[in-house]
Amino acid sequence: MINRGNWILFKKYLVYRQEVDQVSPKTLRNEETWLTHVLAWADETPFQNVPKIRPIFPQYLLTVGFEDQHDQLSSAYTKKIIRAAHRFFRWLSAHQRGYKGLNAEYLDTLKAPRMIEPPREREYVSFDEIITISKTPVRTIKDQRIRAAAVFLWLSGMRVGAFASLPLDAVSIEHLEIMQWPSMGVRTKNTKFAVTYLLNIPELLEVVKAWDKEVRRVLPTKGLWFAPLLPSTGEFDLSVTVESIGENRGRIVTRNLRAWLDSSGLPYHSPHKFRNGHALYVKKRAKNFGDLEALRENLMHSSIHVTDSMYGIFSKNDVKERLHGLSTSSSLSERQVL
Repeated sequence: MINRGNWILFKKYLVYRQEVDQVSPKTLRNEETWLTHVLAWADETPFQNVPKIRPIFPQYLLTVGFEDQHDQLSSAYTKKIIRAAHRFFRWLSAHQRGYKGLNAEYLDTLKAPRMIEPPREREYVSFDEIITISKTPVRTIKDQRIRAAAVFLWLSGMRVGAFASLPLDAVSIEHLEIMQWPSMGVRTKNTKFAVTYLLNIPELLEVVKAWDKEVRRVLPTKGLWFAPLLPSTGEFDLSVTVESIGENRGRIVTRNLRAWLDSSGLPYHSPHKFRNGHALYVKKRAKNFGDLEALRENLMHSSIHVTDSMYGIFSKNDVKERLHGLSTSSSLSERQVL
């Protein structure tokens, strides 16, 4: 049974993160989820005595399943939990009486354990797949909306939360520009601010342009590009504005995407896989560091290291083709020299 005192401190810390650190609601929800593992690990032991608990927290996480499954937590997810635990125990030591035992020496033990994971290829929507999606027939406004959304996500590399909150006046199809500005109501990750761009691929842009023209014909500039529809009729809902949408509107995009792809007989990919497709399409065609830096900015990453760490591994087929191409070129060059 979870110690009541621990539970109270857990809740107190979340209030601190919200009011003092001013983290976003999404970050706060994630933090709450990650720290439930700390509560479960400590169980009835007061937080003052956690340095004595065995197994230590990182080793305990090796025994935990994910969402009631027997599979081990992934390495990336484990690191997030441990970083959250580190922040929490550091806060306890600095802001609560009686927790001096949670000192730097103890915090040093909160390190990600070594984990052996099978290699996994990053799932993404390929160029051929997005072309197929763009040419898939639509029957209703709802179908047209989600097809345009899928193509827009792939061309822009946007995160679905930002896309779902995008007002019309933040989109310039003519200039291929997207103003991802929180001041305009766009819900970007960590409230970052940037102008990003659509890839200039005419056959895909036609789908986006058609929807853009249709929605601007009906809605004001403060209306949403992923326009709300009335459940009763399927027509545009003119009463919804950027200011009135809920926090989790991105889930509507995800649900609509799954339903439409399934009904069209196409493989399902989550919205983030369209972002992956954008990144890998650009990266495979990058010729120099400047091209990679442009990709970083369009993905709104803080550094090129983040971009490279997330999209640095091609699929096995990509690696095979590139190595075979290099070896073939090398053989030809050597014969010419001889």
